[in-house]
This record gives sequence, C-alpha cells and structure tokens, in this order.
Amino acid sequence: MDSQKAVSLGLIVTELVLNAIKYAFPLEKARALIQVTYETEGSDWKLTVSDNGAGKATGEPPSVGLGTAIVEALVKQLEAKIEVISDTDGTSVSVTRATFISRIPRAA
Repeated sequence: MDSQKAVSLGLIVTELVLNAIKYAFPLEKARALIQVTYETEGSDWKLTVSDNGAGKATGEPPSVGLGTAIVEALVKQLEAKIEVISDTDGTSVSVTRATFISRIPRAA
C-alpha cells in the first residue's frame, strides 16, 4: 500500500475510533471494547472498527456530521465501500476494497 492510501486509512481509523469513544458508551460500561481489525488478501483489504456499545436506535437517521463526511470522502478516494451495522450489541463500521478480475472473456 502506498503512503497516500496508508494516510487515508489512518485518518479513517482515527475518525471511527473517536466516534466510538464519543458515542458508543454514553454510560459507564464494564468491559467496554473498541476493536480495530485490518485484513488483506492480495490487493483486497478490509478495515473494521467495532464496539460493544449502545449502538444506534432503530430508525435513527444516519449521522451527517463533518467526521462522517470526511470518512465518506476518504472511502471514495480509496475506491472502497463502507458498511455500518448497528444494534443493541454495538456498532461495526467496515471499509472494504475488493477487486475482481474476471477470467471469462467478454463477448465481442
């Protein structure tokens, strides 16, 4: 991974961890956990930041703050996709860059 992409991933991690610290645990919780994972396979990769906090209430509109806008812009720049899963068991945000090269020739 080149340094520009690494910096973008670092900014995404920073923003997602700060959001988890600010919003996941409105009340003190024993065994509060924020986990950051990064997996690779060839040129594909997946970054996940998850917590075991309060999660977002069902039907709560998605956040549109500055941090979210920054993360979305960086994800787009990395040609990746973002997925958010949030329930009463916590929140998980995954950023995935997967490439697929077809071995089947195009019909001409």
